[in-house]
Amino acid sequence: MMDSMLPPAGNDAGWQEKARAMIQALVFSLVYKCRREGTVMSQRTIQAHLPLRAIAKLYIQSVEQQWHEDAQLPLKNYLGTLSGFDLAKVDSPEEWATTALDQHGFLIQQFTRMLALFNDT
Repeated sequence: MMDSMLPPAGNDAGWQEKARAMIQALVFSLVYKCRREGTVMSQRTIQAHLPLRAIAKLYIQSVEQQWHEDAQLPLKNYLGTLSGFDLAKVDSPEEWATTALDQHGFLIQQFTRMLALFNDT
């Protein structure tokens, strides 16, 4: 559903594919986490995990708690392909490249607006 709410891509659809990959990895892993912990999945759960630090913490949790590979791999793939992000420094946010923060920030802006609509209704 969230994919269909993305704004039109125009001539460069690359950012839209990256945004889709990010949100799909996040949602898939959050569904796994919520089922594992017996908690409720909601748009607020997604919003709380949109920042890069939160996604990195979720990935660290998935490794430490030995989540099923299908729940862990999408996060690893997203972080590993995020421009400027060094997966070896996942637990050291003070060492993250500004490029990675900027790239991720742009991607989450695409979803922040639409998720805010759910809060307003």
